[in-house]
Amino acid sequence: MTFSANFSLVLPEVVLAIAALVLLVAGAFRGKVGAIFTLAAVASLIAAAATAVLGPKGVAFGGVYVADAAATYAKVAIYLSSAVAVVLGDRWLAQRGDQKFEYAVLVVLGALGMGVTASAGDLISLYVGVELQSLALYVLAAMRRDDAKSSEAGLKYFVLGALSSGLLLYGSSLIYGFTGSTHFSQIALAAAHGGSHGVGLLFGLVFVICGLAFKVSAAPFHMWTPDVYEGAPTPVVGFFAAAPKLAAMMMFARVLGDAFPASEEQWRQILVIAALLSVFVGAFAGLAQSNLKRLWAYSSIANVGYALLGVAAGGEVGLQSMLIFMTLYMVDVTGFFACLQALNRDGKPMETIQDMAGLVKQRPGVALAMTAFSLSALGLPPFSGFWAKYFVFKAAMGTGDVMMQWAAVIGLVGSVVAAFYYLRLIKAMWFDEAAGSVDAPSPSARAVGFAAAIFSFPIVLVALVWLEPAAKAAAAAFRHRPPDRLSRRDRLHKRRGPPAGRGGRGRSVVAGRSSPDGWAGSSGARLGDRRGEPRGYAALPHRQAPWRGGAGVLCRGFGGRRSAGALRSDRPDQSEVAQRPAAGRIEGQRHLGRVWRRTARRPLACGRRRRES
Repeated sequence: MTFSANFSLVLPEVVLAIAALVLLVAGAFRGKVGAIFTLAAVASLIAAAATAVLGPKGVAFGGVYVADAAATYAKVAIYLSSAVAVVLGDRWLAQRGDQKFEYAVLVVLGALGMGVTASAGDLISLYVGVELQSLALYVLAAMRRDDAKSSEAGLKYFVLGALSSGLLLYGSSLIYGFTGSTHFSQIALAAAHGGSHGVGLLFGLVFVICGLAFKVSAAPFHMWTPDVYEGAPTPVVGFFAAAPKLAAMMMFARVLGDAFPASEEQWRQILVIAALLSVFVGAFAGLAQSNLKRLWAYSSIANVGYALLGVAAGGEVGLQSMLIFMTLYMVDVTGFFACLQALNRDGKPMETIQDMAGLVKQRPGVALAMTAFSLSALGLPPFSGFWAKYFVFKAAMGTGDVMMQWAAVIGLVGSVVAAFYYLRLIKAMWFDEAAGSVDAPSPSARAVGFAAAIFSFPIVLVALVWLEPAAKAAAAAFRHRPPDRLSRRDRLHKRRGPPAGRGGRGRSVVAGRSSPDGWAGSSGARLGDRRGEPRGYAALPHRQAPWRGGAGVLCRGFGGRRSAGALRSDRPDQSEVAQRPAAGRIEGQRHLGRVWRRTARRPLACGRRRRES
């Protein structure tokens, strides 16, 4: 593929990279942030989303970057959510006299990293995208340096984020060591057709899942979430709870759906455990919270558990349910934090349940919107949260797996437990006495909150008409089943492996299973001729193998070109024995013993391999 073709595929990321550099230079020279600066950042994000939709689809840079329907779906949602975060954060910082041009630049850079992870087709590009978004988010969490809670949130996020990056890197190194590649397609081939390295791959996969679970704040890797949500600025928390969550779920889908489709039974168990832990940690720990940021942190942990159930369901239906769930959740959580940042009493932010007492009497519009978000997070029909959980539970029940069906039932129980703190917030807003007057809300935050509330109901009923097929097309872009066959080059690579030990039963490198009756194929087995057609194979017993190690070899008759496992001899009697069926192997063994005694001093070609063009 030419450079221009590769460039056209990565154009959304190029747009954001250029925009971030231009904004950085402009902010450094001007020093002040105006409306034009904010509009430029928003315009760059919208332009990147439009470029992702209208641009070509394909694979760039040898499979490192993938531009498909799934990447387009995720990028549009991530970039639009980031644009809303730029607007909300700029106004919130301006009200407090702490407006900085770095905020918009960091959001654009974070969106750039999330876009890279959504299009990652390789472990290296995945890690680069993860670190690009993470570094931007660390700084955003500690944006207000004069606030002790904000500095503490940024430090905790950075330290624990470094730990998760180490887990991700260690798992990636194990996967590379056992497969010899970092490309998802090559890893999928190794996982589907390799047997001896299956345990090592599983260990690497577990470490990668642990690293990704931190990014999505799934239990038991959720410990950073409540503290970071409480200490970070409110618009930053709204950004954290939306776009990075979808990007992290896309990483799960890429790694598990593209690189390990053949290991579904293994990673499904891990995801189900993490999902149920997340649901119950978020449900029960949220009961004791009075700070709304911490409460919504545990709510996000529980909702991540539901999204993981969709990924664990696997297949097109499961990933479709995950994409729909995360999209609807992003709208709800963005609207809730927009309303939260709009509320102030006597110049102080309203961040506790007690602060919301009697809100409906003073700000009925904001109270109604927050009620809609609470009922949606609860999963009450006909709000958007109900439809999000409906698709997830439907996918889990439709797998036919008893474990997944029970997980759906247990997840439903967790949703009932979490209903308490949502209803507790509603009760405070509608029935408790007000503690004082509420300041006038910010117009931009109020507009975003009202728009999200209207989307939660009734617009969601119409939006599902186009959202469901869009998510279905995006889910179809993932690989959901192991590859059926290997290419000729991959067949040659996969068959090179260590022979079985002396006196032991041989192992087939391709199938990964011991052959019956002491017969086995060695690493040079079934190479075939140059046309890739196996011909004249017969298994030789490993006890009669003349080389050390005792591994047998599948040899080809000498009527054509010799395979790498064929004995180096022109005697017709040896060729005859090599082509005899397995039923006559006893007689063949005796005859081979005589042949090998006569040719014991002749050099052997077993183990040598011919380069195939």
